[in-house]
Amino acid sequence: MKKILKSEEEYEKFIKCYNEPSFKGIRINTLKVSEERFKEIFMKAVFLLAAQRLLQKNGSWAVVRQEGRELGRYPLSQDAQIPLHTAEGYNLLVIEAGQAYIREADCPNGLCVQEGRVSRTGESLVCLPHRLTVTIEGGEEALDGVSG
Repeated sequence: MKKILKSEEEYEKFIKCYNEPSFKGIRINTLKVSEERFKEIFMKAVFLLAAQRLLQKNGSWAVVRQEGRELGRYPLSQDAQIPLHTAEGYNLLVIEAGQAYIREADCPNGLCVQEGRVSRTGESLVCLPHRLTVTIEGGEEALDGVSG
């Protein structure tokens, strides 16, 4: 880096910046889009996401599938702990307070446990190593934010 920078002073400033607090933000390429146009697009995207979330209805069922084959259908209205034993492994699906989540799994990465809770129609939980999905169904269909 010392060779790339033009002077010793620039190099010292470069090294010093590593000890300063970092800043995060969005950088706009104004050669491709004006700042005003970017703000307009950004606000429309925020509005569409908010509208989708508000119009999306709570689901009625947590449907468990493995490779597309339905293994079970569980009502979100009843709290339950459902052990899911498959040839690929074990997951513990929990339904409480109208929400579903995976509490335990013996898959190598455990990402399915970190996905959080789902309750709205169309939301899903996925465990790729176990080829397992939990999809929320029932209620009214959600607004598709892409096609409107």
